[in-house]
Amino acid sequence: MRLVILACLTAALVFPSLAVAAGVGNPASLVGRENYGFTMEVENQKKEVEGDPVESRRYLGKIIWGFRDNIDLYARLGVSDLTVRASGSPVFDGSEGMTYGGGATVRVMEIDAPHMMVLFNVQALSYYSEGEVMVPMRVDSDYWVERYDNRYRWNELQFSVFTTWERETWEPYLGISLTNAFGEVSKDLYQITGDGEEFIGTDSNEFSEDAIAELVLGMDVGLGGTGRLSGELRIGEKDLSFVVGLSELYR
Repeated sequence: MRLVILACLTAALVFPSLAVAAGVGNPASLVGRENYGFTMEVENQKKEVEGDPVESRRYLGKIIWGFRDNIDLYARLGVSDLTVRASGSPVFDGSEGMTYGGGATVRVMEIDAPHMMVLFNVQALSYYSEGEVMVPMRVDSDYWVERYDNRYRWNELQFSVFTTWERETWEPYLGISLTNAFGEVSKDLYQITGDGEEFIGTDSNEFSEDAIAELVLGMDVGLGGTGRLSGELRIGEKDLSFVVGLSELYR
């Protein structure tokens, strides 16, 4: 699945474009009215949810539409996995699942000299990740293994404010974001003994973490023509994430 999506995204990026260059690979930019942008992003996101460290590797494409000169709308599609290191439990290392989302960027202020903009961004993201956790158990002379088939439904709602300094070939930006992470995990429990495997039951519980604050530092660099390369660091109280993206602009 990931290879198919990456191949499609790469083909779209190298397709010839007809518009002038613009910073479309980062959340602190606008493509302009009736323009379209296409990005391919690789992310490694780390968060702490209800005291447990979680990590997600994401391979995402983004299609951006310049709804107005000061408003962009976009959709995101790709794959993501999930790793959860819950206290007192084995590490959950989930599979990649289809990921989808969308958002909007709005320019709220602009200064001509130097050319700087303040933008507000809101976006949502959702995906599933499945995996198996094995827990050896022993009571006196009895030994068995408990196998949990876990399925996480992960959702994000993120609000950000960015300041970007537009220059001829490169564009630094600085921002603050707040992320609400929430979802549900369902667990099918099986007991494995010398006599075989027995299904015990299913349990589920919800999780949430509100207003995860991060400082965002980014740079958008022109590659010649209409191609752009973006790099971004997200620095939280207990985490450090990064994003690398390639983008192309269409008219």
